[in-house]
Amino acid sequence: TAYIEEALQCGPEIVAHRLSADDLLDFDSFLDAPPHEEPFAGLRGLAKDRAMVDRAFCIGATTMLTGLGADEIHDLHPFYLADLLLQGRICQAWREACKWAQGRNCNPWAILLPFGLATLPPIWFISNLVKRRQKSAAVRLNQQSDWTVPPWILLDFVRRYALWDRAIENAQHMYRLCQRTDLSVTLNAIENRAGDVLRWSVAAPRGIAIAHPFLDRRLLCFGLGMQLRLQPEPGQMKPVLAEAMRDILPECICHRRRKGHFDEVYYRGLSRNLQHLEAMVRQMPSALLKMFDQDMLLKYLQEARIAGANVRQLQRMDSVLAIIHWFCLESQWRQVRTAPTQVVHVC
Repeated sequence: TAYIEEALQCGPEIVAHRLSADDLLDFDSFLDAPPHEEPFAGLRGLAKDRAMVDRAFCIGATTMLTGLGADEIHDLHPFYLADLLLQGRICQAWREACKWAQGRNCNPWAILLPFGLATLPPIWFISNLVKRRQKSAAVRLNQQSDWTVPPWILLDFVRRYALWDRAIENAQHMYRLCQRTDLSVTLNAIENRAGDVLRWSVAAPRGIAIAHPFLDRRLLCFGLGMQLRLQPEPGQMKPVLAEAMRDILPECICHRRRKGHFDEVYYRGLSRNLQHLEAMVRQMPSALLKMFDQDMLLKYLQEARIAGANVRQLQRMDSVLAIIHWFCLESQWRQVRTAPTQVVHVC
């Protein structure tokens, strides 16, 4: 709120349309999601996005611009540590990790592990780690990583579709898509931007166009080239954007060191909608019973409700809930897709 107020003071010509969001929580959209033709991994956060589209419609706006893509391109992370390790420059990688740790007021290992060592494990190590965690029925949510197969996926399904091998392939694709680790991570993130339910299923029916300027092809090319020329420095968030907005945005925005996370919105929303989500899991279509263990998923839903893991570790649960919800509404989205299109003739 403080950042928004500062920005409004610097731009008195800006007309603010305030929207109370205290009661807009994650997972609210599972109660009345719009029809969509494929599972939407971001379904849990759709309620607040729909509220913004509704407000735009009420004030007569026809176009909305978002900031999607800015994090992937302009928020630079120290993945060059992985390249230093690959080149055998271990001492230099450690010095750089210490520099970043000092800037973020944390332990150097908190930098070197996620941005260096975690991108490098040999294939046999990843495979054994994933299989060991999958076989353990007592694995907790906070022990899961990006590459573990969640325990609520049935073992027969895991083996039939080689999910362990797919996890390894995904890790290779994310970190080894090209020679530089940072560019590989960025390209992978851009690929994962496929799909736009908010634009297609929420805004378009109301006559509102949503555009994402940071995902413009020209700006993407500029951002990728920028990453080739710039090395990230601790204490700088999106340095190129900050420089471009100098004397336009307040200093407190251009020079802020980090961003926070809105985890309270997640956990409160999960707790408020838990009864509905549990009913949805218990009534999942029979086709999904060959994929998911209902009892196991219900158990972990209870653990997630009391913040048993961070939001990043719960992404796999979010995806599964989105898949179940989509299957439950299959007949509805099929009717929308096959409905005759109305043609409006303009004279």
